[in-house]
Amino acid sequence: MEIGLIGLPLSGKTTVFEAITHTLKDKSSKNTNIGISRVEDPRIDELVALFDPKKI
Repeated sequence: MEIGLIGLPLSGKTTVFEAITHTLKDKSSKNTNIGISRVEDPRIDELVALFDPKKI
């Protein structure tokens, strides 16, 4: 799943991004932030038990 955080300037987008991904951004950089966050979902365990995928 891919999501994007959008909003007005100085509305807290970077703060929310850093809280979700547990990262800190170099404040002098204007580059796009890309991060990965693990979200636990108990339904995945049930699907894994049913289908036995090679990777989760």
